[in-house]
Amino acid sequence: MKIGILTFHCAHNYGAVLQAYALQEAVKELGYDVEIINYRPAYLIDIYKPFSVKRIFSGSIKLILKKFLRSILMYPKNLKRWKVFNSFINKNLNISTKSLETIFDMYDVYIIGSDQIWNNKITKGFDEIYWGLFNTKKSSKKITYAASFGNIENLQEETPFLEKALMKFDAISLREYDYLEFIQSIRREKVYKVLDPTLILDDDIWNKVATKPNISDKYVFVYQVISSSETNRIASDIAEQIKGVVIEIPASIPFKIFGDKYDAVSPFDFLGWIKYATCVVTSSFHGTAFSIIYNKDFYTINLDDGSEKRPKDLLNNINLSDRLISKGSYVNFEKADYTHSDLKLKKLKKESIDYLKNNLI
Repeated sequence: MKIGILTFHCAHNYGAVLQAYALQEAVKELGYDVEIINYRPAYLIDIYKPFSVKRIFSGSIKLILKKFLRSILMYPKNLKRWKVFNSFINKNLNISTKSLETIFDMYDVYIIGSDQIWNNKITKGFDEIYWGLFNTKKSSKKITYAASFGNIENLQEETPFLEKALMKFDAISLREYDYLEFIQSIRREKVYKVLDPTLILDDDIWNKVATKPNISDKYVFVYQVISSSETNRIASDIAEQIKGVVIEIPASIPFKIFGDKYDAVSPFDFLGWIKYATCVVTSSFHGTAFSIIYNKDFYTINLDDGSEKRPKDLLNNINLSDRLISKGSYVNFEKADYTHSDLKLKKLKKESIDYLKNNLI
């Protein structure tokens, strides 16, 4: 049986490529032949190009000149990061080589997800490919795995489209609870809640692929998709308490002519910085997920902008809600207690893998 995965595999974002890798490897562990379908929509590709004319030529003349200069100065660093991500994708993801037009006859099961494939802010409207609105051979199945809407609003207004799309799936699972009841009311069949793929892959695999960083100091590792001075302040306070340094890998390269040397590391290097940290400070869902996978002492920062919904949901589900702190907090560093959360996570992991097992046959 051949499985095809449709997800955000080409986004040059640590969480995106690592969740794609995780789902691929989890399906392989179940004994299936699996490929990631090489669907690369422009809205995902363009924002990560090391130099983009489209990004520059909009706005006033003054703004265009400013963006052009910035792009020229940032190009070497952006190119380096672009090459690092492309290398990871090409080496570690089993990407389909057939054209998009032909792959819809190739697979016995299509898994759509994980990641925010149903966030119409990211996909610039509803992307019908990620909603399974394509023809396949009659014997094929379409399922979702941990599909996410992100933080979109007014979903009820899209009910006619959702009714059309949701009925095409043989099984649906979501990553968060927020929309589960609503989607279930439209579909009138059970909709499952499952873990992000990164959390169902065997821990031994994550331990094996993480690259140990070349540093002897204790350090607080910082990862934030939305940059916040409060996150940086909290990290600095903790670093002072543990007598360590702060190391940050930015989600996007900051505008610094002489920027730090950690802004173009590979995804497996990224994992290593988390695994060997004394503490992790993050506002990211996947920063939170990998902290849990490696049983790290960590704090997830609630920026109160909607981005906290996904990590908050995860932390509540595994009895680690005390690790979510407000952005104005002053932290007395304490170790995380995984006594109960590991048991809870093990149960949720089994339920998530069972969902895949039951729907890949």
